[in-house]
Amino acid sequence: MAMLQRPNAVGLTLCRLVLVEEHTRNVTLVSAFQRLEFDLFPATAEPFSVYTVLTDGLGDIALNLVVSRCDTLDEIYVRSLQVNVKNPRSQLRLWWRVRSCVFPVPGDYEFNLKTDGESITQNVLHVLQTGDSHA
Repeated sequence: MAMLQRPNAVGLTLCRLVLVEEHTRNVTLVSAFQRLEFDLFPATAEPFSVYTVLTDGLGDIALNLVVSRCDTLDEIYVRSLQVNVKNPRSQLRLWWRVRSCVFPVPGDYEFNLKTDGESITQNVLHVLQTGDSHA
């Protein structure tokens, strides 16, 4: 089945950890952040999670989480995921464990969730050099 209806996303949150309670399936996002600091560049981030909730989608949906430099638009990290949504009224909770994401220089980086090349949600991460007072 192809994508019959494009999904909407409820936010895109960067956090240290996503916890799912065993019995209730409730989700807790631990240590949400919008900036990271590093001593030296290029810098490899400690593993972290990117969390979103999809609604209104229907069918097979190919998703791409793309991290790009805001100054050059160069893509530095891409992860793909295929989901099948049978009920557009359902909420699909998704998260990616981001490992081996290398930030080449200090600056702003856009985390963009796309389907069929179109953005459905995004967030900006501020990557700073330790001691930079422009926070």
